[in-house]
Amino acid sequence: MPKRDKYLPLTTHLEHCGFEEITMSFEEIDKLVEGLLESAYKYPAPWSNGHGGSLSYGWLNAGYSVKTASIQTQKVTFIKTSIKTPTTHGGAVKQTHTISKPIYDAKLDIETAIQKIRIYHETTEDGVHTRYRSWAHCYKAFLENRHDADMVDYLCLHLAWYLASWGMLRNSFLLNRDYRVHKPLVEAFISGKYEPFFVQEHTLDTIPLTMEASNEILKIYAGNSVTDTLITKILLGIFGCAPAYDDYFKYAGKKYKICTGTWNENSLRMLWDYYELYHEAFENLRQELKIIGLRYTPMKLIDMCFWQTGYDELDRNKKSSEK
Repeated sequence: MPKRDKYLPLTTHLEHCGFEEITMSFEEIDKLVEGLLESAYKYPAPWSNGHGGSLSYGWLNAGYSVKTASIQTQKVTFIKTSIKTPTTHGGAVKQTHTISKPIYDAKLDIETAIQKIRIYHETTEDGVHTRYRSWAHCYKAFLENRHDADMVDYLCLHLAWYLASWGMLRNSFLLNRDYRVHKPLVEAFISGKYEPFFVQEHTLDTIPLTMEASNEILKIYAGNSVTDTLITKILLGIFGCAPAYDDYFKYAGKKYKICTGTWNENSLRMLWDYYELYHEAFENLRQELKIIGLRYTPMKLIDMCFWQTGYDELDRNKKSSEK
């Protein structure tokens, strides 16, 4: 049974309540659906309209949208968004519900996605000096030293080595620069503006800040050729707030209709839609997997999933063509 079917009792309740606007407690909804996800009590993202999360189907399919949702008061107010149209039965009026659908039709099932993430994770654990660990070393360095201005040089080195591990010396202007080229960026990223990436659970609410960080990278490296791949690898290495848009990732993202092949806000929202669609499964995996004592961020899981998928399929296609 699709996970969204769990929330059909909420749909039925709203369809028959008879109110244009109705306020319900989280506890009331919890009883209706036999258990809300824990994240619904802690974060606003599950109460967002139209991002493809399973919970949102409960009210969208009833012709309602969320007007307000308060984590503090544990209450949500729904407002009717359906349109009243006349019927042919004696001039009576009926309700026409507009069913909101996901903005895309994701083709990769959650079981396969988890399998790909596990394969990637096992590769990361295979040896203490594998390049796959460079992300964890970089992310941990920023996490632990972002408040120490004396560690800027150290953080530049970590960022430079992580980028080198993932091919960005041979594939960007960085080939002709030393590691201190990153100093202005490191100073900007540890200044406090981007603290939410380090001190709270990442949700789709971090999308605007992610795009600000993306623009900051373009501004600081102005005058150089800065690709989507470089931008997103930096965001992934320092904050873990975006997957790396390299060839493997873009191939899989486009093939399975998870995102576009171009780095922009819409593409990132599509990735978060996919994550929210299987929120419980992804979050359970995040709690289970660790690397050098760190939990992966949501977008790091997405990066692992579609990099591994692209790598497996493109490598298989290459071997087939060589036979």
